[in-house]
Amino acid sequence: MVDTPSSAARIFRFGAFELDRRSGELRKNGLRVGLQDQPLQVLSVLLERLGELVTREELRERLWPANTFVDFEHGLNVAVKRLRDVLGDSAEAPRFVETVPRRGYRFVAAVSSSGSLEDTVGKRRRPRASLVVTGLVTALIAVLAVGAWVSSRRRPGIATSPPRIRSLAVLPFKNLTGDPGQEYFADGMTDALSATLSQLAGLTVVSSTSAKQYKDGNRPAPQIAQDLGVDALLEGAVLQSGNRARVSAALIHGGTDRRLWAKTYDRDLADVLALYAEIAQTAAHEMSLVLTDSQLGRLANSGTVNTQAYDEYLRGTYLMNRWMAGGCVKAESHLLRSIELDAKFANPHAELVWCYVFPDRMQRPVAELAPKARASTARAMELNPTLASAHVGLGLIRYRIDYDRNGAEQAFRRALDLDPGSVRAHAAYGELLYMGGRPDDGYAMFRRAVQLDPFSPDRNVGLAYCLKSLRRYDEAIEWLRSALELDPAYATAHYWLAQTLDLKGDHDGALSAYLVWLDEVVVPQRASRARADLESAYARSGWRGFWRRELELADEEAAHPGTIWKPPYTRYAGAFYMAQRHARLGETNAALAFLEKAYEARHHLMVSLNVDPIFDGMRTDPRFRQLVRRTGLSPS
Repeated sequence: MVDTPSSAARIFRFGAFELDRRSGELRKNGLRVGLQDQPLQVLSVLLERLGELVTREELRERLWPANTFVDFEHGLNVAVKRLRDVLGDSAEAPRFVETVPRRGYRFVAAVSSSGSLEDTVGKRRRPRASLVVTGLVTALIAVLAVGAWVSSRRRPGIATSPPRIRSLAVLPFKNLTGDPGQEYFADGMTDALSATLSQLAGLTVVSSTSAKQYKDGNRPAPQIAQDLGVDALLEGAVLQSGNRARVSAALIHGGTDRRLWAKTYDRDLADVLALYAEIAQTAAHEMSLVLTDSQLGRLANSGTVNTQAYDEYLRGTYLMNRWMAGGCVKAESHLLRSIELDAKFANPHAELVWCYVFPDRMQRPVAELAPKARASTARAMELNPTLASAHVGLGLIRYRIDYDRNGAEQAFRRALDLDPGSVRAHAAYGELLYMGGRPDDGYAMFRRAVQLDPFSPDRNVGLAYCLKSLRRYDEAIEWLRSALELDPAYATAHYWLAQTLDLKGDHDGALSAYLVWLDEVVVPQRASRARADLESAYARSGWRGFWRRELELADEEAAHPGTIWKPPYTRYAGAFYMAQRHARLGETNAALAFLEKAYEARHHLMVSLNVDPIFDGMRTDPRFRQLVRRTGLSPS
């Protein structure tokens, strides 16, 4: 673990910087650097606790006494930003101050201190063995490479009784081929193992999406376990050669960094599904989990898969997880090729549904996609009735396309029976519940999805949308800002932050958030003009004038896609978003006309019609109430 400097130390040195706490001066290369008091105090506290998580609450107690009435959240964010500016640091690639989303901060650079009884140097975890394999990979090299990785994971320890483990994260598997083009294979193996383990009752598995931020492998296991809130970590390495793969896995106790179990497997890729099941079953035994007969049966009946089909499947899911960059469109061909190569492989059928139920992701009409979604789900469930993702897909079709909420609930419940740790099922079911008039149940279900996938910007934004719909604007804003800590360029978070600040009545804040969103999505040739137009409209005519000008820009984008916004973001000129714009301006007739178009297109946000605050001024209109009924809801 990282050594902690004495709190009595006077001088801390890191990189080109030196902090003298007695004089209150920060110096760079010996020259004094201007830094305000609060950022300086934040730096001092972080250095006192080098390598440790310092919570936002602890910083509040140190910097803002109980009788001080300030906007603490804003004040701390500003202080950390100013500190990073001075240090030349960034939240995305921290060299000094690392953000632990929604929890606090950690100083991660090496530090020396003086002026006390002891000098301490911050240390990083011993790097894992890294082997670069180039050219033709032979069986002997594969054995040596993976064997070296296993050796590097061995830790001395005293034999004791197995610690109690009820939560786990699967860390990104190392790609030992040395070929960046094979990262999709290692990532896919990580996802698959995480999904297999999440099906085990009694074990909470944090989503591999959140665990992937630790891909660099340079942090101690106790730090990672603390950040993710888990008892143990499963880490591994893979070296693929032709149709064979050598895989090593190790189970590490999070609190002590002690290896509990490790093993190397040499398998034909056709048996990769059985391999996942074997690793999961062995890990469960090492964690003293008692598996039910049904769980053992599913693990035993994992089956085989055509090696090329599995490779195409992994390529497809790798792309699909990047849907914001048009990943669904790119993924479809790989998933269809996987099906062509192995007609009995259920997984690609189930994954395709996640693209087909979102027409705006595929940039194709629902009339074309809905039949494909139904066929894919039916085939997936025919091939593997216990595949949880297929049941989630069925629920989405019933919910978003058929507006059959009772049928959707049955499908989501079945998915959670099969996979209690499914993030997708929790999120989809939670949305169904809160949008259908069961806010407490829906929030609890969605909150569980975030607990399972805490570092996913998508899940943070999803929970924020839930809170916005429940009129809990301050909490929604906090979660949106958390999403932006995870991904500062996440345009969707900026967009909904602007909308939520608007609903709260903070028009200046909404303007700032909207302009950040605009900077992300606008085509370069219109950037300065669009920003100037909106700022001028706000200065001249206030908030209503701003939204009027914004509507005009959206109208132009809808008429000529790509003239205002970059192609991935033309969806913001779609019918549902246009309805929101007109509703905000009190133009009910125009809003209803666009909602009819959104209904016909089965836009995914039509299911929020009954809870979206922006439509509150239209709720007594008989036409609006009838439209709500057509989505399977009772008007509020």
